Amino acid sequence: MISIVLGMHRSGTSTVAGILHLNKVIMGTYQSFWPRPLPQNPKGFYENYDFRIINDRLLNKVGYDAKSYESEIPEPLVSDKIKNAMVKIVQKYDTKYEHWGWKDPRTCLTISQWVTIFTELNLIHKLKIIFVTRRA
Repeated sequence: MISIVLGMHRSGTSTVAGILHLNKVIMGTYQSFWPRPLPQNPKGFYENYDFRIINDRLLNKVGYDAKSYESEIPEPLVSDKIKNAMVKIVQKYDTKYEHWGWKDPRTCLTISQWVTIFTELNLIHKLKIIFVTRRA
């Protein structure tokens, strides 16, 4: 099973990713978790930096910065180089772990590109997308 936790900042995604990780769904390793726990999230964010880098590259390729809060979000473009990185990281985790996933708020903006990769790798049947929302 592959679990992707989707939700924006401060919506509870760290809690959901942490619960998954504590229940043997590998959301990353200590080395790949970034940022490290902070006072506002003392148990950790459970964000896998390996996937964050790829998401940033996808968004930066079309001139979008995840911290810009622009209302118009361009469709991310997948270059061959980025696609190769996406395939490589998915294959790495899927070969090593039976149950794995990741959480990165940027994935809300890049999920369609990831679904394409999972489809091309014939892994779409293993994919579970968990949407996390919070009432204001």
